[in-house]
Amino acid sequence: MSRLLSQEEIEKHFELCEFDDECDFCDNPEHGTYAKIDYIPEDVAETDFYICGKCASVRLENYDQEEKEHWEQMGKMADWWAKEQENKTL
Repeated sequence: MSRLLSQEEIEKHFELCEFDDECDFCDNPEHGTYAKIDYIPEDVAETDFYICGKCASVRLENYDQEEKEHWEQMGKMADWWAKEQENKTL
């Protein structure tokens, strides 16, 4: 089980809602409700989804790991490309 993130940690990515019974990712919301909101031109706010604190903790923990793996793979690809370019000049 993932560790439950603090409200402050979750609010770095999502906005806290005044209600606490909505989640688009589970049927049993726990630990408050947050929203992913996009602000588009003309001061219009558009909600992408609602997520509870429990699901936000899991999603953010997985996101951090996925992002780390992505950049590790990008580094390996950059190393491979540099070697390919070096081989072409030899």
